[in-house]
Amino acid sequence: LIERKQELAALLRRTDRRGVVRLSEHYAISGSEMLNHARLLKQEGIISKLKHAPYRSGRSDDWLKTKCQRSQELVIVGYKDATHLKGAIGALVLGYYQDGVLNYAGRSGTGYTVDTAQDLWKRLQPLRIDKPAFGKIPEEERGRKGIWVEPKLVAEIAFTEWTQDGTLRH
Repeated sequence: LIERKQELAALLRRTDRRGVVRLSEHYAISGSEMLNHARLLKQEGIISKLKHAPYRSGRSDDWLKTKCQRSQELVIVGYKDATHLKGAIGALVLGYYQDGVLNYAGRSGTGYTVDTAQDLWKRLQPLRIDKPAFGKIPEEERGRKGIWVEPKLVAEIAFTEWTQDGTLRH
């Protein structure tokens, strides 16, 4: 890795440092320290590589992708049925309160087990309602098949960032 980076640096020496092709500098610090820097810079995450490992194309244990994740408790306001499993959720529709008003936060459709998806589905059945608790269907949810529930349960959701329009990303 170090040798390849040195060769790449020599090739890119006369190019625009802000151009399309850029060199990722090498930092001799711990992974947790680098991840903290990435968080401060509002980056998506870091890629770590064993510096003495030979180059191999494709995925291997020599590379490690670590995302900068945040987490927050959000109100469950709806769900989508799982497409591959009856009696389970496929995604949660989420919201958050700001100044006493319930706002749409997006969806979360990964990160839980089959058992959790089935348990959540059962717990949400008695809370089903005809219309979203927001008063109107958020624009992003129009055309999507969703089932609305009373906003009585919360879930801790991991994500990378809030978008400018106030929804979760990743």
